[in-house]
Amino acid sequence: MDTVISFSTDTSQGILYGFNNRSLELFAIQNEHVQVLDTIRFRYNMEYSVYYEQNKDRMPRESKLIHFYRDPKTHEKSMLFWDAGLGRVHSYNFNSKELQQLDFSYDMRGFYGHGAWVDNTTLDIYALGGYGEFVHKHNFLKFDQTFQEWTEIQNLGKKPTDDLFGQLYFDSARNRYLYIQRIWDLNIVIYELSALSYE
Repeated sequence: MDTVISFSTDTSQGILYGFNNRSLELFAIQNEHVQVLDTIRFRYNMEYSVYYEQNKDRMPRESKLIHFYRDPKTHEKSMLFWDAGLGRVHSYNFNSKELQQLDFSYDMRGFYGHGAWVDNTTLDIYALGGYGEFVHKHNFLKFDQTFQEWTEIQNLGKKPTDDLFGQLYFDSARNRYLYIQRIWDLNIVIYELSALSYE
């Protein structure tokens, strides 16, 4: 599943950021003005780079999802990137234009269309659902910034339907996760994850 453009917002400045997975351009939209900020190339090692350049017409396109944040220590503008099918996580600094891989995982290609929510305090990424390897997924996963790896959060009870993908939200007022799906008949279904269990 090819995610062409991913978006994230800086609500304090009213800026919409986007990343074009085909041109690899990171851009900003503000007051109806579009500005290309950088072209970001993800390279994992020299051998892969050589292989990619020789075979890029036959290589599957790598899609990334993004989340804008300000570094908790320096307050510098930054962006998290992670594989659309989950896996590798990168951090990009707007000032230095440096891209850093935060983990040692691989492109899982198993959770396309997952619902994601990022904790702006810890910068942990939570992901639920998705599709890959011919199977709809119900896994609830977390990228832990402290350990810089993906872990699965075990949960019990009723699981979301396979009919369509959903979006994950955190309701801080009630300390619960909400997974919201729109089914083919356009009904809205909301699943509550409380105490790490489906309800």
